Amino acid sequence: MERNITNKLEKAAKIAKRLHKFDPKSTEVSNYNEELRMQVSMLGDSKNKKTVEKQIEYVLERMEANKVSPDMTTHSILFDKSLQDNNVDQANVHFRQVAQSMAVERHSEISTQSLGEFFEQSLKVDNFDGLALLADYLEQHSINISNWDMSKFRPALDFYLNHSFDLNRVFTFTRFYMRYVQSSLTGAQCST
Repeated sequence: MERNITNKLEKAAKIAKRLHKFDPKSTEVSNYNEELRMQVSMLGDSKNKKTVEKQIEYVLERMEANKVSPDMTTHSILFDKSLQDNNVDQANVHFRQVAQSMAVERHSEISTQSLGEFFEQSLKVDNFDGLALLADYLEQHSINISNWDMSKFRPALDFYLNHSFDLNRVFTFTRFYMRYVQSSLTGAQCST
């Protein structure tokens, strides 16, 4: 009990300290990214979700007012927020921005766990634009997905093979399965 209270006090102190550092007049994207990262991390376990959402909106409004362009870090943070909100359309937008930026520079801020969550959410709503982007991203960066549950796409694959044939969607699934097999083989080679 005492440890729980101590943890909450430490977290509150961190937040208070961070809020004093945020400069809403800044023209540095890193200032906004730090604040967004902190706010998005608070969304998951916040009882005052609406307050946190308003703070995120405020940070984004200040960015726009100060003519600060979002960078790929901003988009990766907003990608994670979109996943928390189960907003696959917004996740597509931000993931596309990150993927396009990846052509210019290396980026590793999106965790494999977030990519897996995007995969699962996209399967649930037939988001093949997002799945195709994700397949490209996984292949381009040789990301290990050997621990993903590929059985989740089996019903969709069956549907597009046997009931409403769509070769493009079947190829998208094939690309995921190939990446899965490559990841599994690479993992097996590393463990021997």
